[in-house]
Amino acid sequence: TLPVLWESVTKMDSNAWHLHGLTDNYLRVQAQADQNLWNQITPVRISRRDQKGLIGTI
Repeated sequence: TLPVLWESVTKMDSNAWHLHGLTDNYLRVQAQADQNLWNQITPVRISRRDQKGLIGTI
């Protein structure tokens, strides 16, 4: 689990947001949430990685 600061969010539908952020050591992370978490720090469980960075679950 890593703390992530969410720097950009995109609304996918009425109940889902796609989030992009950085860990405290500047690793890029993507996740989905049921609310807008822009400019907030939340703990994220990292599940895998791809070419753009890490994929996590809030």
